[in-house]
Amino acid sequence: MMIDRLIRNSGVAAATVTMTALVTVASSASYLVVSCFTGGTTYQGIIHSILIPLLIAPVFSFFLFRVAIRLDRSEQALKENEEKYRTILDSIEDGYFEVDIEGNLIFFNDSLCRILGYSRSELAGLSFRAFMDTTNAGNVFVTFNRVFRTGLPDKGFDWEIIKKDGTRRHLDASVSLKRRKDGRVTGFQGVARDVTARKKAEQSLRESEEKYRQLVNFAPAAICEIDAATGKFTSVNDILSEYTGYSREELLSMNVADILSDDSRGQFRERVKQVRQGRDISGTVEYRIKNRNGADICGMVNSRYFFEGGQPVRVTIVAHNITDLKAAETERKKLEDQLRQSQKMEAIGTLAAGIAHDFNNILSAIIGYAELSQLHVPKTSDVNRYLNKMDMACRQAKELVRQILAFSRRNDPDKTPLMVISVISDAVKMMSPSLPTDIRIRDSVVPASGMIDADPVQIQQVLLNLFSNACHAMKDGGGIIDVRAMPADVEENDAFVVPGLKPGSYVKICVRDTGPGMPREVMDRIFDPYYTTKQTHEGTGLGLAIVRNIVTAHDGVVTVESAPGEGTAFHVYLPRSRAVAPQEVYAVDGLKNDSQTPSPGNERILFVDDEESIAHVGRELLRHLGYTVETQTGSRKALERFAADPLAFDLVITDMVMPDMTGDVLAREIMNLRPDIPVIMCTGHSEAISEEAARAIGIKAFVPKPYRILDFSRIIRTVLDVPP
Repeated sequence: MMIDRLIRNSGVAAATVTMTALVTVASSASYLVVSCFTGGTTYQGIIHSILIPLLIAPVFSFFLFRVAIRLDRSEQALKENEEKYRTILDSIEDGYFEVDIEGNLIFFNDSLCRILGYSRSELAGLSFRAFMDTTNAGNVFVTFNRVFRTGLPDKGFDWEIIKKDGTRRHLDASVSLKRRKDGRVTGFQGVARDVTARKKAEQSLRESEEKYRQLVNFAPAAICEIDAATGKFTSVNDILSEYTGYSREELLSMNVADILSDDSRGQFRERVKQVRQGRDISGTVEYRIKNRNGADICGMVNSRYFFEGGQPVRVTIVAHNITDLKAAETERKKLEDQLRQSQKMEAIGTLAAGIAHDFNNILSAIIGYAELSQLHVPKTSDVNRYLNKMDMACRQAKELVRQILAFSRRNDPDKTPLMVISVISDAVKMMSPSLPTDIRIRDSVVPASGMIDADPVQIQQVLLNLFSNACHAMKDGGGIIDVRAMPADVEENDAFVVPGLKPGSYVKICVRDTGPGMPREVMDRIFDPYYTTKQTHEGTGLGLAIVRNIVTAHDGVVTVESAPGEGTAFHVYLPRSRAVAPQEVYAVDGLKNDSQTPSPGNERILFVDDEESIAHVGRELLRHLGYTVETQTGSRKALERFAADPLAFDLVITDMVMPDMTGDVLAREIMNLRPDIPVIMCTGHSEAISEEAARAIGIKAFVPKPYRILDFSRIIRTVLDVPP
């Protein structure tokens, strides 16, 4: 160190002189001291002790100083390199470390201190185990041991450390052996980079990808991506596999055209063409998708095109299966059609009710005046015969009104014992006026056909629908509708002949036409709701479906036989009734034979009807029978007249539908004035009151219009002859 300071302070030449002088003085002094003790001091010895150092010391000192200078320069360069090396290590973001064989830190940079959260003094000599848990310490030991055994560096191993503040960080580390010049291993050296942020980003990305994957796979829609150039699937989700029946792998090897119907395939290609031409297209379109089994799926598809260089390169598609929705829409339309038909029937019922009231009032007047006229002409005269024909026509008109009301009535089925011959006869009479001139109905029903327990309105509807269907089949060439009825006993072994028919006693009604017939494919669907071969304005396709529903509700079966060119026959099987048929005798003119005459009387009657013609004919007929009759055409005036003298009358006959005050209200007011007065109510048609409701308020009889004087006189006598 002294030589180093001497050289630094004086330079090489001055230091050489100084060293020579010091050596010479030291040599002379040494000689003199030695001579004094030995007693051999000579002049020659003194000269040698001075001259030899003077000659040798400069050369030796010069070389010594040169060596010292070189060593000093090497040391200085080494320090500069070390400083430069440390500056570089401290300036990088990665942590650099050197550890001994035991794993204790012997060298590290500032970045490692920052990463671990320790100061240099705290970190120096610290073992790696101090900032790792047991699991990670074991993993690091395995890595370092592998490097030690193989001599090969380990790059990029995951290293989780615990900082001084307790937080955990992820490091991406590389480690290699640290050797001496002789090759002996002294420890390990390595670099560690804090990748915690990257790890979190990667984890977030994985979670995001997983969420997206789950969202795509569990979305209630088919999602896929398609190469716009080739039409190949590049990505599909599970729902598309579910829709089509193909696996993911199969779909990814397929073209979108492979799962589209012919029309949808052309539609897809046309849309891609329009996109290539730069034209705007709707983002939503409906396609027919074919599944693996060839069945069609109706898909509502939303698509988005992605472009590069102005051309579409891929298409993202979201498709919803709307097959059930379309079916529901079809069903909704069917229900709407049914509702419209129901509303039409309701309107017909309302119209029929209004017409029936007015028409029955008119018939009442006609029948009444006809009966009055018969009272004034000889029974054998032509006029009386004409009047009988008029009466018969009025009765037919009355029956027609009854059938119209029954057909349009909106109530629950009411099964009663019915003569099949009567039901068919009524239906034929109702249908005949509406038939074209080249079509006629041939009624071949006999009284022995038997009885059925059925709703007359519904059975008439069955027959009218079958007549209408036959009429339509023969509209172009005319023909005959043949109606037959016969008993049919089905044994146990015969039940299979008619599918669904149980063994038992039935009445078989057959409606056959001479039309062109129908092929098997039409016959197989003839009873399906809304299936029809008619034009839109000609029918709804509900007629035969209604027939089957009604027959089934009556525990019966309906079948059809047909072939092209051979006409069509419908066979209706209805269970036979156990009731006994009524014994009725009919005259040749269709009127029931009855030898009884109208019942006379002499009581006082108040007759109330807002129709003057009915009031007049009623008064005249009752006067002819001996009654004293006073008429009123207004309900309020009638009430005033009765209130003026309640004991002036023995009976009140009133219409139901009248302005100002209806018949039931008038009856209540009259019975309030005199509780024992009998009241008979007449009505052309009214849904406001029924016979049961009329009797509940105290009315003695409920008489529908039009009525004949014979029947009416009996009702009057029955009411008057009952003791109060």
